[in-house]
Amino acid sequence: MILLDGGHHMLREALELRLGEDKSEFRQRNPVDAMTIADFDDVSYCIKAKDELFTLFFVMHGYSELCEFGVQDYLNKVYADCGVQFDFSAQTTDGKAYDFSMTLDLSSVPSVGAEAFVDKVCSIKRNVLAAPFFFYFDKINAGTTPDTAMEIPFRKDESIYLKKGKEDSVVVVFGVTFQDKNDW
Repeated sequence: MILLDGGHHMLREALELRLGEDKSEFRQRNPVDAMTIADFDDVSYCIKAKDELFTLFFVMHGYSELCEFGVQDYLNKVYADCGVQFDFSAQTTDGKAYDFSMTLDLSSVPSVGAEAFVDKVCSIKRNVLAAPFFFYFDKINAGTTPDTAMEIPFRKDESIYLKKGKEDSVVVVFGVTFQDKNDW
């Protein structure tokens, strides 16, 4: 059995290393100019940290299409209690283009609840992909569900499709491309 973390391990490690009142001196002595990390879904992150500020840049295939489904509003809602500042404009840092960034003031994160804070920040990809689902569920509840399936791009040549089922159900189809004949 394969057990996958809910968030990116290296992102979690970088954040935990800098988080806490007792790490203020460490944050000041150890800035991060640009640390790029990626995952198997072609999502890339870039971390920059200086003093108390920790900025996470994010890029994902199909992000611009996901914005049609309320990603930015959903992220603002999910992270409202975290003191996160989003910049939803396209940005370039260290020669690479990113879809958006989120900046955290690490000095304002209380030690009580810090683990939940880290979990939430590290789940940014999950939350980006969750937004279209909630958008679709809201459409069903409002009775305005489209007749055609809604496509959620998440990898190059791969998508998730949502289609209204009977009554208040939703059919979820994963369109997966196998590169190697042995994969299927």
